[in-house]
Order: sequence, then structure tokens, then C-alpha cells
Amino acid sequence: MVREVKEIDFKLYGLRHEKDGAVRADVFAKKLADFVNGLKAADKHVNGKKAVNHLITNLEYGSALARISEEVYSRKVSFSASGIEYYQEIANDIATGGPIKPDTPIQVLKSLAALGDGADKTFSHGEMQMPENNDNIVRFDTYFDKQAGVILDKFTKPAREDAFYEGTSFGEFDGTIKEVDLRGKIHSAKLILSAGNVEIDCICNSVSVTNLRETLDRRVIVQAAASYDGTKRLPTRLDIKLITPVATDGDLLRWCGAFDVPPIRDGDLW
Repeated sequence: MVREVKEIDFKLYGLRHEKDGAVRADVFAKKLADFVNGLKAADKHVNGKKAVNHLITNLEYGSALARISEEVYSRKVSFSASGIEYYQEIANDIATGGPIKPDTPIQVLKSLAALGDGADKTFSHGEMQMPENNDNIVRFDTYFDKQAGVILDKFTKPAREDAFYEGTSFGEFDGTIKEVDLRGKIHSAKLILSAGNVEIDCICNSVSVTNLRETLDRRVIVQAAASYDGTKRLPTRLDIKLITPVATDGDLLRWCGAFDVPPIRDGDLW
């Protein structure tokens, strides 16, 4: 059965200090080239050789968004699978901490690692999405950059002997919500852990904007799906499912004087 050709949207978001949050032209051009190179490598992997051309079928005015579509360039070419669909799947596995198949092409991984490079420095973040699927949006940002780099190292460098847990687990974390970013379809924030003051990247689409606004800069307990990359004990990203503010009216002031130590007298044993 011949598979249908696919299309995918690629969008960058500019830094806040840039004019109107616009994206630099040179950054967009470089990232789009990295993106298309990855799609080409994916096409060759799933079809055995080049099967499609990649066409720009939409550019939005006033937005750094491009839609790339596949087109089978010859009737003599055997098109059995979509490289776009494959590329999106690998990107999603990186973003969610899913397993990466051993036969994943290095060029695909290098392309994905290049997409996140420079996040929060030359651009804010980006997103890729197949228009037919609103539930599968991949955000490439500083977290994605770190994850893609770790995976690329695993494919190109000797294995580490001191690796920690790698995967996803559900847990509770105590900290303060900071830097909420509601731009794009995937909302993000930072959680500063109360213990150690460590910063963890978070995605927050499972909680309401009102909940985020009410808990910003407050100490909270978050319940989240935590992703671990195997390089350290702490998670690299939290997918927050519930935010509960920590009550501040039950502090220790009410215990003042309750445990006063009596003065030492002769004959007391200590």
C-alpha cells in the first residue's frame, strides 16, 4: 500500500527584546535549512533512497512560519513511507523521553540537535507540527536542545558507566513557578526547587492559564510526569499535571516560646 505524502509546519518565535518579538532572518534561514536537511535524510531512510522533493507551500506574512510538503518527483520512484512523518516521530520521542531506535540515521539526529541550538540566545523557541494532527506538537527549546545533544552523544560516543535512571516517572516536586511563557501552542515555565534552588524546565498545557497566573512566584507542590535523561539524578523536564500552592499562614511563628529551654542549674544532667 502506497503511503500518502505529508506536510509539516515549522515555526520560530523571536526573543522578547527583538522588535515586536520578531525572528532574525539569518536565524530563520539557518534553522529552516537544518530542518529540510533532516527531512531529506529521513526520506532516504524510510524509502531507501530519495523519493520526494520538499516544497514550501505556505509562508505566513508577519510570522516565521513555513509549511513544507512532500512531492514524489518521479513516477519511477518507489514511495513507501513519509520521511516527514518519520522525522516528526523521532522529534516527539526526543521531546517526551521516548526510546530512540538504534537504526535512526545520524543525520536526522544532527538535524534535530541543530534545531534547538541557540534557543533563548538567538531565538526563543520553535515548534513543528503536522497540520493534520493538533495533538502532536513538538517544541524545540533549551530542554529539547539538551535532550537531542544527549541522544546524539549516545549514538556517536562511548557509553557512560555512571549513568542514572533514564525514562519517565510520576512524582511531586516542591518549588517556585517562574518565567511562564504562553506563546505558541505549548506553554512553558520554570520550577525553582526549594531544595537546592535548582531550575527545571516545565511544560504546562495540562493546567489552566488562571492556575499558572495565580501561582506565579509562589511556593507550590507540582504533580508532574518527570523526564530523566540518564546523566543526573534530577529530571530534565516536568510535564505539570497539577499545581497546589503551599499554605503560608501555618508558619513556625506560632511555636515561638513553646520549646524554651530552662536555665541550667547545678546538678542538672546534660
